Amino acid sequence: MSNATLERLTGSLPEQFRDKRNITAFLGAVSGELEELRMVLEQMNTLRSMDQAEGKNLDGIGDIVVLDRDEAREMLAWASESLTDELYRVILRFKSLKNLSACSIPEILSMCHVLYQATSVKYTEDSRLPAHFGLTVGTGIPLEIIELMAHAKMMVKPGGVSVDLSFHPADFFGFCDINPKAKGFGEGKFAQMIT
Repeated sequence: MSNATLERLTGSLPEQFRDKRNITAFLGAVSGELEELRMVLEQMNTLRSMDQAEGKNLDGIGDIVVLDRDEAREMLAWASESLTDELYRVILRFKSLKNLSACSIPEILSMCHVLYQATSVKYTEDSRLPAHFGLTVGTGIPLEIIELMAHAKMMVKPGGVSVDLSFHPADFFGFCDINPKAKGFGEGKFAQMIT
């Protein structure tokens, strides 16, 4: 029996029932089971979250988003290899964002932060190119995954609009007086653009 659960249950009773022996005994009898149920629900929420789910639990999220592993493999155009949970999680995030997005500029910028774990996003437009914009994303995601995402054109955008999407590492070398997000000597990597 959990004393914290019993105290929470008795504390939520109206004042006239708090010190009643039979009610306290009943709550004492069920508080252990209620605490176990609370812990199971908490564990289920953890195991079924997109960040923590693995294997079959991640496949269950894929069913909700309507994207199974085979369809995700087809998006990446390499159907012969197995799809890791880490990469499948990224593709599921993309699909769920695509399903829910109205494609406004603030949503697209927010999506970049969620999908690419962006530390910086630069949005540009060129008046000479109608229905076109550019995004430069600074990210800490491993280079191999970024290359796959760029190749698969994983970008949420309005229909009929083209996007130039490029990435650079979040820990790039530069001078802090020019770019406050740059890392100095010994800390930053020389920038590599992936388009």
